[in-house]
Amino acid sequence: MKKFVFIDESIRTQYTIAGVVVPINRVGEYRRVMLSLRAKGARSFHIGKERRERQQNAVRVLAGLDYCNFIYASANERPMVVARQTTLSDLLLKLDDSKLSLILDETTMKQFDTQVLSAERLRRDSELDFVHLHRHYDSGLWGADILAWSIGTQYQIFFGGQNTRT
Repeated sequence: MKKFVFIDESIRTQYTIAGVVVPINRVGEYRRVMLSLRAKGARSFHIGKERRERQQNAVRVLAGLDYCNFIYASANERPMVVARQTTLSDLLLKLDDSKLSLILDETTMKQFDTQVLSAERLRRDSELDFVHLHRHYDSGLWGADILAWSIGTQYQIFFGGQNTRT
């Protein structure tokens, strides 16, 4: 079964990239749940800009989606482009060989992502599509934002222990 993987980053003491893996038959439901997190009048949800209560609720909502899988990788490397390439490569290795559609949050490192993703596409025996979108265009990215933000905080426990590279 094809899976969608929504991918976003968080940069604090280390560079973290996170993915929410959703089976194709649950993507519509997942996006609707993420849309429910958006504040009235807002274009999108960004956990770093929310009040603590809304952050806690978002973590609980995402962690409660039993049909989703959560993956992430972290690195302390510099410069940031190296950390991004390393963590994206590590994240891709954690994905099975299902048919995948990756949706990545739009960043200034799109060209570097494309290099990593194109190499991964050649390595795989199965279909791998990818696109970079701005968070306003796909609510699925909000779950990856929540997950990436939670890594390294007390909320990490909701998403299953250590899964990082240092």
